[in-house]
Amino acid sequence: MEEKRKKKAAPLTPVKDVSREKMGKACWRLSIPASFSESGKREQRFYPSYKKALAAAGEIKLGKVAVDAGIVELTQAQAVEALSALDILEGSGIGLVDACRLVKRMQEAGIGDIAEIEHAFKLGAAQIRHEKKSPSWSEAAWEMVRVKEKITRRRERTLQQIRYMIRRMEKRCPDFCVRPIGGITGEECRAAFGRAFDSPIQQDKARVVFSGVWTLAMKRGWALSNPTRMLDALKTQEREIRALTPEEVERLLLACRPPLPDDSSQLDLTSVQPAVAILVFAGIRPEELMRLTWEDVSFEDGVITVRAAASKTGGARHVTVCEALRAWLSLVPGKERKGAIIPEYWRSRWEAVRKRAGWGKKKPWPKDVLRHTFASYHAKTYADFGKLQMEMGHRSAELLRNRYTNMVGLTGEMAKQFWKLKPSLGNQI
Repeated sequence: MEEKRKKKAAPLTPVKDVSREKMGKACWRLSIPASFSESGKREQRFYPSYKKALAAAGEIKLGKVAVDAGIVELTQAQAVEALSALDILEGSGIGLVDACRLVKRMQEAGIGDIAEIEHAFKLGAAQIRHEKKSPSWSEAAWEMVRVKEKITRRRERTLQQIRYMIRRMEKRCPDFCVRPIGGITGEECRAAFGRAFDSPIQQDKARVVFSGVWTLAMKRGWALSNPTRMLDALKTQEREIRALTPEEVERLLLACRPPLPDDSSQLDLTSVQPAVAILVFAGIRPEELMRLTWEDVSFEDGVITVRAAASKTGGARHVTVCEALRAWLSLVPGKERKGAIIPEYWRSRWEAVRKRAGWGKKKPWPKDVLRHTFASYHAKTYADFGKLQMEMGHRSAELLRNRYTNMVGLTGEMAKQFWKLKPSLGNQI
């Protein structure tokens, strides 16, 4: 009986070639008819697995369909890719041209190969997720205030400054403040700080203060990074503040007195004198002075203790009570050295003292001038920035050199006169 002939496999059906398998070669043969081949001739191709051979057959058939459908000026392989791309994009709402244009734009931005493009898409997707779930900048900023108030328990004066800065941002940059905090860039921060605050010093302070908003946002999972850290500190020209002359200091101290017969103010300002003397001869910050008590003054040890709770920087320190300061503080009877050093209605009384001493609208009072005066005379006399740094409570002596000491027009004789400004019998109150 004649042996039945084996049926030929249909075109583009993977068939195993046993002889090639024994030789360890790719053994799944695909017979490609001339009508399906890009060359127009019958071809045979081999693949390492049935699955890969079957997938190749599908692509070849898809390419034939594309050519028959009239997709012009495309090779069969290109037609396969185009139809595969359309299949992938089906239901996404994105066209093939838009997808290609997006990839091209990423390459123009310096993102070259497919691995970098995929990485960029992952980063972008994470950023968009954060933007969608993150609160507005204002909401995050006020949450930072709540944390500082209830948890870290910052001082009220510090909180007031932060609240003021947030409200200023909300007033001048409302569009920025409603943005999701997770999607704000460094350049947007720089532009907003520039609109909200007028001077470079204020803008740089905003950079430092509002960095805390993003620190909190990252902790809460609202942002991936802190854009304010990308901003360079603005270089500012420190405003020159000269030290008061010994004559001006004496006039200021002697303005702390009861009203004279020709004084229309009728103000008794003797209670202000100890506080003014501390500002002049100890260089303590005004906000630190407001938290000092007489219990912090030790005549025996010759120091004023600025406790951590009173210090601006949060660290306790001792400030030397020089002979001039001791003399002025000794005018207060021992039984009265209790409680706060500043008297009631301090701000209005302090303003009245300055007015009596000759400062006012025509001659404005320079900010921090007494701290500058103390630092300048101390540096002139002792030339010891390390000691001065400890006295004033700075973390770095560099700030003293750049901002607080001004030797212009200051002589050794003036420094001697300054440290000798003590109450005499004629001016004792």
